[in-house]
Amino acid sequence: MRPSPRVMLVDDDELVLRQVGDALYAAGHTVQLCQFPTLAIPTAQSFKPDVLVLDLSMPVLNGYEVARSMRRFKELHRTKVVFLTGNMHPREDLRALLAGASDIWRKPFDPERHVRRLERLLDEPGLPADEDYLPSDAERLRHRVLQFLRREKVTGVMAVNPGTPFEGRATLADGEMTGARLGPLEGTPALDEMLALEDGVWRFEMPGQSWLTPIGQPAAPPDPSHYKARVLVVDDDADVRKLAALQLKRSFFEVVEAVDGDEGHRKAQNQDFDVVVADLNMPVLDGWGMLRLLKADARMREAPVLFLSAHDDYRETLRAARSGAHDYLAKTGHSDELVQHVRKLAQPRVAAHGLIRQREAIGDLELSVVGPVWLLRVLGELEGSYTVHARDEWGRYSLAVQRGRLVKASASSGPRSASGVLAMVSLIVSRGARAVLAPIDGQDAGDRPLLLDALTEALGAVTRLERKVMEEKLTSARFAAPDPELYQLFLRVASSRDVQLARALCEDQVAPSQLSAHLEFPDDEVRASLVEMLRRGVITLS
Repeated sequence: MRPSPRVMLVDDDELVLRQVGDALYAAGHTVQLCQFPTLAIPTAQSFKPDVLVLDLSMPVLNGYEVARSMRRFKELHRTKVVFLTGNMHPREDLRALLAGASDIWRKPFDPERHVRRLERLLDEPGLPADEDYLPSDAERLRHRVLQFLRREKVTGVMAVNPGTPFEGRATLADGEMTGARLGPLEGTPALDEMLALEDGVWRFEMPGQSWLTPIGQPAAPPDPSHYKARVLVVDDDADVRKLAALQLKRSFFEVVEAVDGDEGHRKAQNQDFDVVVADLNMPVLDGWGMLRLLKADARMREAPVLFLSAHDDYRETLRAARSGAHDYLAKTGHSDELVQHVRKLAQPRVAAHGLIRQREAIGDLELSVVGPVWLLRVLGELEGSYTVHARDEWGRYSLAVQRGRLVKASASSGPRSASGVLAMVSLIVSRGARAVLAPIDGQDAGDRPLLLDALTEALGAVTRLERKVMEEKLTSARFAAPDPELYQLFLRVASSRDVQLARALCEDQVAPSQLSAHLEFPDDEVRASLVEMLRRGVITLS
């Protein structure tokens, strides 16, 4: 006979806590109640539950953070986590699974249905483990995710970084994974690599589900001849560089050449490029260094980067994906392959430009693929008349443009809202947003600022903030003060790495200059996270 399962409940709502606790106790389980999330881990270490049921929305520590904290304690590795939430979106399910959930229960609590769900969870086999072998974090995560998908009989596609050549996709049919691919990886290794990208842009595509309002197909396909994509080719090998430039020009690309990463960065500062093709191994400044410089500038970071390397190594491919590159190609001497890859990277902008030029609606635009700065610049240059509505996990963004002039701009994030140039700044720093564009009548808006001027002002604001952070604040600031409401929102939507950094900064009062050593995180990751929090108003440094 199986011993009475031990179930621990954590919820700041005493009424919910007692309702769920009574139902589980009546079903024969040994129950431990905890109303304060800060006591969840020490209580769990003492009680040793088989299952931990966590409310997602709690003060001080939310369910995500409690679940992530459990990963650090070996004695709690076998404890299964259940999240209790009122959210019904599949994307939130995925976030919960990445945070450590084995199952997700929808509010309101249903004694019969959820007790039955708990019994099924307890009966499901776990990964084998003994004193000599403990499953890796990747194995445990994959096991949890696949069991949940089978339990829910999910049909659809789980995607990370959609719309890029490094997009990862896992296809599901009635809960069974029928295939997965990420870069050169397929099957289980591809799924493991996908799930490791916790801070990637995630989509959960299920039949018939979308927050976007469908818009009809364009009346005619866009004419690509009206937009000649500009490509920057960076390689210290003159023969390789000249051959690549020649083949791209023959394929109707505009091409600019650079002999190393330093010259490539300088040229990218003075011109806008749709694709950057760069050798990895170069003198003066290599491809990795140039990529870091490009990503550090709000105007340059949107251009997709294709790395060329003499090594056909999948580990290098995945490193490129994690570093923010968009594609990786081994040098084979086959120029048609390079042209094909560049064309794929440029195609989203070519297509969007054609639709805007023809005043067509765009019903589902991956804004992170074309780039919000690029989109705003095109609307200004073509003197477009459009409304733009976009959304990501952080907030919502809206613009109205009349004949290339900015009529209205607004942004909202949790309890905060902004308008005008500040709203454009929010849109520029959005991450993983999807947008709907609808043409409107082009009325006279002569008293409104030109969109291109407003964009220049917004980019200047972003650049000044980031430069100030990089050059002054991170070295001289002694502590950070969080905005209470935006800080809580950040803790809900950020990756576990960023949550850990935010906690150390805002609650443990670790000085910004000491964060890298304190957390043993790379300097560039710490700086990127701090810049992100400052741009979004989550913290101020003093």
